[in-house]
Amino acid sequence: MSADTSAIYAAGGEPSAADAPPIGGKLKIRADKVVIGVSVLLLMLVAGYIVPAVTGFTELAQDLGNRLQPPSTAHPFGTDDLGRDVFVRALYAARLDLPLAIAGALLPAAIGTTIGLIAGYSGRIVDTVLMRIGDFVQAFPSYVLLVVVAYIVGPGIGSFLLAVGVISWVAYARLIRSQVLVIRELDYVHSARLAGLGRGRVMTRHVLPNALSQTLVFMASDATLSLLFLSGISFLGLGIAAPTPEWGGMINEGRLYLATAWWLTTFPGLMLVLAAGAFVLISDGLDDRNRA
Repeated sequence: MSADTSAIYAAGGEPSAADAPPIGGKLKIRADKVVIGVSVLLLMLVAGYIVPAVTGFTELAQDLGNRLQPPSTAHPFGTDDLGRDVFVRALYAARLDLPLAIAGALLPAAIGTTIGLIAGYSGRIVDTVLMRIGDFVQAFPSYVLLVVVAYIVGPGIGSFLLAVGVISWVAYARLIRSQVLVIRELDYVHSARLAGLGRGRVMTRHVLPNALSQTLVFMASDATLSLLFLSGISFLGLGIAAPTPEWGGMINEGRLYLATAWWLTTFPGLMLVLAAGAFVLISDGLDDRNRA
């Protein structure tokens, strides 16, 4: 309580709305985390489409006469071993990496949410079977299993989405299940059952919407892991195939020139860090909103 408000009470009066302490400042800071994160991602995506058209360079255009040129006004991120503009390629890669990182979080979220909802609401037998399947999947080292799945299917977008879908749903399923186990015992859910609503409608209209808040926070955070995994398997040659630019693949291509052309790995790595940081900001901001 402020000194001015205390003085009003001491005088026997009631504080007015004008005397109340501002509450918007803290909430605005929390909201800004989400806004900043989304703005950074959108800026990277838009630049990935605009910059190649403005500069006149394409992501695959080669200029062997300008191989391994350091950063300059003509080529802000330098050129690679084939004379390709690293700046244009790094921005073009955002057009692939960012949507795939989001898809790599959405797909397991959809699978895990469905399984967790069924497991938490259906009872002991179904719950036990589904959770033991989840235990079996989690018994294997996640990244090793992801790499194995990507290797079996072959390089490409399909192998990445299949790998994250098969492996990453378990965390979502456990998170949703823990929420559903609590929500299904609340009074409004019992009232919906007594009103004669079907099981499916109770689950989707009354239970699921109230169990999703923490899942959305986790999904924003999981997009960071999805982005890093995509870059990791591309670095190993199991993700986006060359010559299509992808940050992990670009880092792999530049590792042979670390001593002479540092920019080949540095700038794609910085783009990766920037995008991952934006996803973390979004997750942190959503978490703050849930706690408010």
